[in-house]
Amino acid sequence: AIGDFEMILEEHPEVLAYTRTLGEQQLIVLNNFYGRDTVVKLPEYLTRKDSSILIGNYADAPAMANEIKLRPYETITYSISAE
Repeated sequence: AIGDFEMILEEHPEVLAYTRTLGEQQLIVLNNFYGRDTVVKLPEYLTRKDSSILIGNYADAPAMANEIKLRPYETITYSISAE
């Protein structure tokens, strides 16, 4: 694999979350594997950066914030500057 992979929110019981970084490009991937809403609290060092939604399986994915409520089986990928 090309680039760096880092697990985040490893203690969250319902969400698989990680970053992928290559050069100046960084992706944050959030996956809710359960049929109910769940809230994730992202590390501050990630949410201080400008971000955009790259892809999601709901048409109205939430903007990146310190706290994000993921809907049942929701997956969102945010693109941020790696700086």
